[in-house]
Amino acid sequence: MAGSQGFPRQHARTRGFTLGEPRGFTVSADGGRVAFLRSLAGDDPVNRLWVLDLPEGSGEPQGGAPVDRAGTGERLVADPGALLGGGPEDLPPGERARRERARERAAGIVAYATDPQLSVAAFALGGRLFCAGLPGARVRELAAAGPVLDPRPDPTGRRVAYVTGGALHVVEMDRGASRVLAGEDDPEVTWGLAEFIAAEEMDRDRGYWWAPDGQRLAVARADTSPVARLHLTDPANPQVTPVTLRYPAAGTDNAEVRLFVVELNGGRVGIEWDRQALPYLVEVAWPRGGPLTLLVQSWRSSPASPRGWTAGAWSAPSTTTAATPAGSRLAARP
Repeated sequence: MAGSQGFPRQHARTRGFTLGEPRGFTVSADGGRVAFLRSLAGDDPVNRLWVLDLPEGSGEPQGGAPVDRAGTGERLVADPGALLGGGPEDLPPGERARRERARERAAGIVAYATDPQLSVAAFALGGRLFCAGLPGARVRELAAAGPVLDPRPDPTGRRVAYVTGGALHVVEMDRGASRVLAGEDDPEVTWGLAEFIAAEEMDRDRGYWWAPDGQRLAVARADTSPVARLHLTDPANPQVTPVTLRYPAAGTDNAEVRLFVVELNGGRVGIEWDRQALPYLVEVAWPRGGPLTLLVQSWRSSPASPRGWTAGAWSAPSTTTAATPAGSRLAARP
């Protein structure tokens, strides 16, 4: 092709030929609805949220909202340009860092979360919290206590949890009332976020998980005070104050990570395991009909040598309590 349209320029303009491709698929529990992200063209970096309505066993679209493309059943649910009033998206530092760790190259809606029925989706734009009703494509902004990170609706579709200022908040969608569920004044402590090692090395990009009944959450608490500090300067602008960050270099201390079950009324139960031998919280799952399950790892383990990995299962108490309940257990198995 012509020099201005050669491969290097095409590769850069299309972000490695990824723009315009559908991504981030979520299928409803009944198989009748699919949500996904996509920009409008191969050189458009701004992702929108879309929904495809398909009744079970049929290729025909359903739902009352307008269809975006004739004959496809696709509906445009959320357009960042319209939601932000055509203004630029001002990313908060926490979201910018999250996108860097995720190697995210697109803009707009790059992540979202839904309930299992795909009745509601939550996402952040420019640190603001938005909620979309997927059957009718109605989008509204919810008041938040600060720049929003990682919003996720509960499985019942009535509440949305999010992180701001290192604390986990919950907002009621019908009343718009937001409250702190877990947090501390210590700037070195975060609740509900993946620490550096988890996000960069273990592909764990979240720090909290809703229980199937939506009445409690498993929440990771990370204390980065033991982690060494690095000071990064800008050689092109030496007059700018260096950026200080915590970086767990090889052979140095990592963040101290714990896991708690936090009730909506503030009750809290700590999940205990041998964190000295198994300091890394790799993954957490809370499936419907199953126990809260976590995967922890020793520093000697690797995906190629999983013998050091153990899985733990904890059964949630039947009553709300702020102390470790009798009968709760964490079983470690090689």
